Amino acid sequence: MGSRTFRGETLQDALDRARAALGEGAVVLEARQSPPGMEVESSWVAGSSGPRTWFEVRVDAGGVHTPIPSAQERVGDVSKDGRRGFARDEGGKDSNGLESIPPQALTLWKRLVADDAPPERAWELVAATFRTAPGPPESLEQARNWLWEELTRRIVVAPQPDAPPEGEPARLVALTGPSGGGKTTAAIRLATELALRRGRQVGLAAIDDSDRARRGLADLFDLPLARARDLDELAAAVERLRLLGLRVIVLDLPPTGPADEEDLSRLSRALRQCLGDGASSGLETHVVVSASSSPSFLADTVRAHRERLGASRVILGKLDEPTRPANLLAILDQPLGFVQTGPPGKGGLGRPSPRALARLILGWPPGSQSDWEPSQAIRPDDL
Repeated sequence: MGSRTFRGETLQDALDRARAALGEGAVVLEARQSPPGMEVESSWVAGSSGPRTWFEVRVDAGGVHTPIPSAQERVGDVSKDGRRGFARDEGGKDSNGLESIPPQALTLWKRLVADDAPPERAWELVAATFRTAPGPPESLEQARNWLWEELTRRIVVAPQPDAPPEGEPARLVALTGPSGGGKTTAAIRLATELALRRGRQVGLAAIDDSDRARRGLADLFDLPLARARDLDELAAAVERLRLLGLRVIVLDLPPTGPADEEDLSRLSRALRQCLGDGASSGLETHVVVSASSSPSFLADTVRAHRERLGASRVILGKLDEPTRPANLLAILDQPLGFVQTGPPGKGGLGRPSPRALARLILGWPPGSQSDWEPSQAIRPDDL
């Protein structure tokens, strides 16, 4: 396997030239600064179908020749987005404004990516941490705590659903999302939470009558339950609950994935019909996702439901299941409504704690002397 060297003003320029010459099967063997720009050493492997997952990047920063991901470590796809964080302009700054890259920054980035974080999101987080730091970190432990503080600041918790002012129609709280995310469980828990702990007059509308747990819990907690056979009947089911004088109506909607464009369009029309009379407010949509999903699926799901349904909040389901929780960086630019653990009868639905969630994502408790501890199952009381 031979190799060739390609140069450019930035790392991305050099990478683009390598792909143009060698094709999408180009493998990056090494990247290095070569004033006034950057250069990469690339090769092409016969039979490859795309970028490889093993590579090595070297960046001279602050006088240190520091290896970044190596062939022996799991660092994710060598994609255009993942490499862009290391591109430098002629002024010597990387694309996130860092004039130098401390070794601790690279260590933290590598570990986040190895834990399923999207490479570019992880680098942006790490770069922001060191860009605002008071100075170079004295240790990896100090750098990790700075990273935890930065991530904690970024996690936004949305206000809880509440009843509308007197004289206005009932507030609709729609729960949507792919199958397997815990949507129906979250709908039941949310309705009972609002009814029992906050004293709201709450009803639950669902598309089908096949979920015994839903029916049983609705009866147990005396929740009015309106059933619709399909989306065409949803507005009528909601109206039946409105006639009971309920102030909040939780909608347990059919599962929809990011690629289900026709289903999302039908669901959007059904929700507009539920509002009625051309109303533009009174609907709050949460997209429920499984925390164990891949970063790309999480991002695509949240984006599709935001664009097609106006989903403004995310409910993280199955938060006790992810083995590589840094995948959640893919969607932490969205406000969080609730987090959920465990099946019905176990776990619970709770308001997210940014500090606890940041610890879970990073996989270690702050201030720990151990090195990057494996993540532990989070308890409902921690959320």
